[in-house]
Amino acid sequence: MVRKIRDPKTYGNRLDSKVIELILEPRKQYKLGTWRGTWRVKWYLERYHDIDISESSVYRTLKRHNVKSLDKTTTRKAMWPKRYTKETPRHHVQVDVKFLVFNSPE
Repeated sequence: MVRKIRDPKTYGNRLDSKVIELILEPRKQYKLGTWRGTWRVKWYLERYHDIDISESSVYRTLKRHNVKSLDKTTTRKAMWPKRYTKETPRHHVQVDVKFLVFNSPE
């Protein structure tokens, strides 16, 4: 009996090429790594692209595309997404003012 070797293009549950590009995008943009960053990439895909895949699929895809782990010099703060900052300081700041009136005892 001879085992049939499947062609990789015929697997039914293989990831789409667009999904693979979306997995590789957070690594370039936000420096999300391969080991602990897999759940961050998974969360990113669920939240912004409505794609639900497992962490192991993210890990295997990163390994398949030779994405190495981040070096130890990358700080934890650098791994988080960049926040939006305004060009003008104190722009769009709302301040509420409360006036207190005290009754003087007579």
